[in-house]
Formats: sequence, structure tokens, C-alpha cells
Amino acid sequence: MEILSLTNPWWFSDNWERGDPQLREWKRQKYKWIPGWIKEISVTPFSLNFIVGPRQVGKITGIKLLMRELINSGFEPRNVTYVNCDLLVDPAELRRILLAIKDSEGILILDEVTSMEGWWKVVKGLIDSGILRKFSVIVSGSSTFRLLKYSESFIGRRGKGKDVEVLPLSFPEFHRITGKDFQDYLTLGGFPRSINGDERFSEELILSLDREIARIERSPKIMRAIIHEILRKAPSALSFSALGKDIGLNHVTAREYAELLEDMFILKIVYHREGEPD
Repeated sequence: MEILSLTNPWWFSDNWERGDPQLREWKRQKYKWIPGWIKEISVTPFSLNFIVGPRQVGKITGIKLLMRELINSGFEPRNVTYVNCDLLVDPAELRRILLAIKDSEGILILDEVTSMEGWWKVVKGLIDSGILRKFSVIVSGSSTFRLLKYSESFIGRRGKGKDVEVLPLSFPEFHRITGKDFQDYLTLGGFPRSINGDERFSEELILSLDREIARIERSPKIMRAIIHEILRKAPSALSFSALGKDIGLNHVTAREYAELLEDMFILKIVYHREGEPD
């Protein structure tokens, strides 16, 4: 199919890396590394892997680095299939593409699946029919909480697959790669673009979060207010009622937004257990 020919240049060229946008940007960066999490992905058929993590953390770049490593180590390029679901019209087109490669095998990457409603029904049906039994399937999407929502639909259908969590660098990792100190880490954070001094990163990260919240018909304005309140009152213990009070929200709405932010890896909710000291 034409779309596969366009998105899988390694099928036809040994020099595909030169034109790949993610690998080209990765090579350009001053501070770059091979992320350790790519070793956690099961490439043994049958596997269904879910790659989850916050936006802008480098999930697709890591997947492209895994593809490069596999191909350079002798893996047949034709057996690495990348599908960018952002380019597809609907689940029916995804089904046609997957049926077109049903006699193949190897690695199947479904990127940005959360941009398409109903993708999981197609994948689930093809797993149940045995069509994907010769593949290691890697599923990734920018909207992590939507991906996690549907992962439960695949219970008993994961084979050797794993959930791989991709997070910003910890301080020890940051220091090992950059040689910088903890104050620099507090300033820059652990995202690849922030570490490399991309001045547009912070604004684009916030805008991407706004779009993700708006996509599920929630308010970006409320999301920002919730984050502001948490930062203002941290590190004190905070109830959902207290969180919502100063911005005019009831505890149910405050909890809903806080849990969405947790699913997006923006914060971590730690519940206070009765009897523990404040």
C-alpha cells in the first residue's frame, strides 16, 4: 500500500536515517542518549507492548532508535512496519493496512493510535483471529490516559508484551549524561528538549496539554488553575475539597482533574492514610 511505502523508507533505502525527522533531530542535539527503556520492549512474537509516558518525553524517538538498532544488527528491514495512525482516516483504513501485511512477520509499530477512535477494536479483533501472532506489536500514543483506558480491553491478549513507562530523566541520569548539577536539573528538568536548551519547549508542552484536555471536552483553564493551586499549596497535605475551594470547584470536579493530570504523568496523588501523622 502507498501509505506504507511512504512511512517505511528502510524497506527501500539503506540511508533512511538521514531523512527521518526524529533521528535527524536526535543526532543534532548536544546531549543525546540511547534510552534504557527500549530494552524493556518485548520483540518476541507474539507480544503486545504499550508505551506510555508524558508528552515530549521522546517516546517515538526511542522507538525509532530501537528500529535502527534492530535493522543494524541484521533484522530484516521489511519485517519492521511502522504505521502512523495520525495519517489514517478511520479504523477501517487501519484494518486494511494490517490485513495487507498479514502474511508478514516481525515488528509492527502503531504510533499515535489514540488519535483514532475505535483503533482498539481493530487490533483486538486481529489478535483474536490470529493474524498478528507472528508480530511483536508496539502501541504508542501522545494521549497516555486514553491509551491506558483501552489497555484493559486486552487482558489475556498481551502474549509476552509489556507496559513500558517512559519518564523524564532522573537527576542521576541527567548528571551522568550532562555532567550538570542538581540546580541545573531543577531549572532544566529531564525532557530531551529542555535539557538541550530549546526555548520553545515549555510553551509547546503547555499547549500540547491544553489540546489533550480539550480533546476530551475538559477545560484547559481549569486544568491550569488546578496545577497552580497544587504548586501554591505544596508540599502541605491537600484534600480535594481544599484544592477546589479557592477556584470555585466542588471536590468531585477537583478530584476528576487531579486524576486526569496523574494519568498524564503531570502529578502523583499520594493518599493520606488514617492514623498517619500529617
